[in-house]
Amino acid sequence: MSHHHAPVDFEKEASILRNHFNNAEIELLLLIKKHVMYGAKNPTKWKFIQQSRLIKFKRELKAHISLFKDETRNKIDKLT
Repeated sequence: MSHHHAPVDFEKEASILRNHFNNAEIELLLLIKKHVMYGAKNPTKWKFIQQSRLIKFKRELKAHISLFKDETRNKIDKLT
């Protein structure tokens, strides 16, 4: 796994993703990346940072899922 030394340009990466994914998928991918990359510059605290980020990610993911239609939301809830 590579460590990013420069700030991640989410908008640039989103423009690349738009060729392959729809907007809802892109939002989820960027949400995941934001949480996964958080704290990557400080490997000694990585484990502890990731534990708290996982909790925040789950909360944000559930909020994001709540925007979907009911039948889709039920299917996604089963996955998470």
